[in-house]
Amino acid sequence: MMHTARLLVERLDRQLRGGAAQVASPRSFAVVPTRPDLDVSWLLDELAAGLSAYGAPVRIDARTVDAALGKPGLAQVAPDDPAHGRVAAWLAAQEALHDNVLYAADPTWTAWTERAVRQADVVLLVAEGRDASVVRGVERRLDGLGRTARLPERVLVLLQPRGQRVFPGSARALEARPAVTRHFHVRERSRDDVRRAVRLLTGRGVGLVFAGGGSRGFAHIGVLRALEELGIPIDAAGGASVGAMIAGCCGLELGWREVERQLPRLMQRAFYQPTLPVVSFMTGQAVLDGAKQLAGGDYDLEDFAVPAFYVATDLAGGGPAVLRRGSSALGIRASSAIPGIFPPVARGRALLVDGGLSNNLPVDVMAEQAGAVVGVDIIPDLPLGADRQTQLTASGLRELASRARGTAGLPSILSVLMCTATSSAQGLRSGARAARPTDLVLQPVLTRWNMINFSSPGPIVHQGYVQSRPALEAWWRERRGHILGETP
Repeated sequence: MMHTARLLVERLDRQLRGGAAQVASPRSFAVVPTRPDLDVSWLLDELAAGLSAYGAPVRIDARTVDAALGKPGLAQVAPDDPAHGRVAAWLAAQEALHDNVLYAADPTWTAWTERAVRQADVVLLVAEGRDASVVRGVERRLDGLGRTARLPERVLVLLQPRGQRVFPGSARALEARPAVTRHFHVRERSRDDVRRAVRLLTGRGVGLVFAGGGSRGFAHIGVLRALEELGIPIDAAGGASVGAMIAGCCGLELGWREVERQLPRLMQRAFYQPTLPVVSFMTGQAVLDGAKQLAGGDYDLEDFAVPAFYVATDLAGGGPAVLRRGSSALGIRASSAIPGIFPPVARGRALLVDGGLSNNLPVDVMAEQAGAVVGVDIIPDLPLGADRQTQLTASGLRELASRARGTAGLPSILSVLMCTATSSAQGLRSGARAARPTDLVLQPVLTRWNMINFSSPGPIVHQGYVQSRPALEAWWRERRGHILGETP
């Protein structure tokens, strides 16, 4: 009884305040179709099945309320009706009795739809991806309600056709709904897509974070192989520099073999497109073209099947810039724009360069959306050093001659710039990791390779695999039950 009363008080408090409310661990979800003719019954079935992995859910619609309370039409009573309190108390009791509650709204805006929205911790707005840029009556009523009451978090669920990995036009759907905080793509009757959404909604999603580090980033491909073999889902991905490229591959659902086939060649091209070094040594065009080639076109981050983000550094603002929207190719170009090697990217008032300068392993960013965060750190353990005693000045001709004899004393300018882009983040990464001590951080031993060894990806990929698989296997054995809702 006390628990039911507390739930009623919490609901009343939220409804009396303005603005939007977000709940740290949501337990109740309202499914609201944005069109009267949109069939969401299969989605409700899959959501209920997904939630059942984490406890006993209950699915409630207007007919459920009427049947339980023994009076037709009771679910549709207005807030000023004497029977309103009876309905509210019964719903609060259901939330107290069950681990999760799934409210099925009516196909149109009714008193029950409004009640379901007010009761829920999260509102799932369901729209067809092909015409989601149009905001219809139900959503307009919801927007109007939000001006006078504090509504739950709004999440957009875009129903998509089968067989696709990217869904163009998602940005327009989100621009039309500024109150929506996040979105999910769910392909027709795809159980995997629904389960991913459920994991992320309930704080059980697996987020992968990939650090920058030049050609050492090939080790990330080995990590992808280990993840695939162990059946660990990737519910969200993020990264900086080369890690952004890997995160983009995850967003596109590319398998590790496909990534290994395409990425090394594209990365190698990026470093063999020189220009007159007024702004940078390389043009950066090959990075842009390679990112588009990976995706099969110039798609936005919002279009990806798996949520992804990239981190760049804003020279104008002096800190990290988290990129969640806009062109994926341009985002990768910005996140990997090593100062001096590639030109910076202008985006609005921001001037973006390599994300490794400000947050090379952004596990803290991923922690905002995923409950289980796995980071892959490939920053060199030791700074660059000289192979022999050198003078305070250096002659380019003398260094070239030394290289020809195999006795180079100082690292190349390219190596210095690459290392500079990541070494400044070594202190930042320890702070970010300390904030999430229970997460898994993989650190493959890659000291045999420098950061510009783009011609031999195979051994680095293999090292990433053998160095990460045992730790991932042990972590998954411990966390699998919590994440998937399965008993060992």
